[in-house]
Amino acid sequence: MKTRTIWSKLKRELEEKEILVLTGARQVGKTTTIQWLLSQIQSTNKYYFDLENIRNQDLFLTRDYDSIIQEFKNLNLNPSEKM
Repeated sequence: MKTRTIWSKLKRELEEKEILVLTGARQVGKTTTIQWLLSQIQSTNKYYFDLENIRNQDLFLTRDYDSIIQEFKNLNLNPSEKM
């Protein structure tokens, strides 16, 4: 895996409270970057949602935020902590 120069900047963003959204064209390394970022997080309160998976797509299409929180809990995530 090739180290990208932007990775160090993105790693610093992990300390922020805001949500980080990574977008880009197909095949530019978004998934690789996200997997690298997840490996840099010491917490186990993390999960990778593949949005090409129909079940994950359905989860985030709902307007019922309580059901999304419940799904996070089902995945052993703690919504009251940083995820």
